[in-house]
Amino acid sequence: ITRHSTGIYGGAPPVWSPDGSSIYFLANDPPTDAERERERLRDDVYVFEQDFRQHHLWKIAVDTGVEQKLTDGPFSILWFHVSADGTRILEQRAPSPLFEDLGRGETWISDATGQNARQITFNSIEEIDGELSPDNTQVLFTAEASPKLEPNYAWTLFTVPAAGGTPTMTLPDLPYAIERAAWAPDSRTIFGLVNMGAHSEIFRIDVAAQT
Repeated sequence: ITRHSTGIYGGAPPVWSPDGSSIYFLANDPPTDAERERERLRDDVYVFEQDFRQHHLWKIAVDTGVEQKLTDGPFSILWFHVSADGTRILEQRAPSPLFEDLGRGETWISDATGQNARQITFNSIEEIDGELSPDNTQVLFTAEASPKLEPNYAWTLFTVPAAGGTPTMTLPDLPYAIERAAWAPDSRTIFGLVNMGAHSEIFRIDVAAQT
């Protein structure tokens, strides 16, 4: 299906559009002219941790193979989620794909075309597995953070309005770690994978009851 010039980035899996017509994927930016010239000269000297290439979001039409780059700029997409109706994309943008920048990423939302992007979160924690509710009104993500968004706490679940606002810890009194989470079709319920120590269980969380 793809013949992308730089290969597909495997850090985040490709995702079908809800109508099955397209596939979204991440890929490294191509080398610059200066980098190509260095490769031609076999010049492999570089400054430590400055030889990375940004990861950006692409879409390919399955029938035609036509590719479209949806994001561009001095940042990397770490993960992304296509909304249930296919009209929006949730994504994590970080200054670079380097490990040291994972905690500097923030969650953004845009149209399915990549246009009208706006920032949803403004904090200094690593947010992962973000997902839009099926009605596109709320965002969930998991993070190793306290209710005050302080880092280096147990994994737990946060929600934030898709319009923006302060993320709220969904179950602040839960004595276990919430490692993964996903919305139910009703946009009111979240299913969470909870690490209870010696084993893990799936919890059903009524979001409305927690607010």
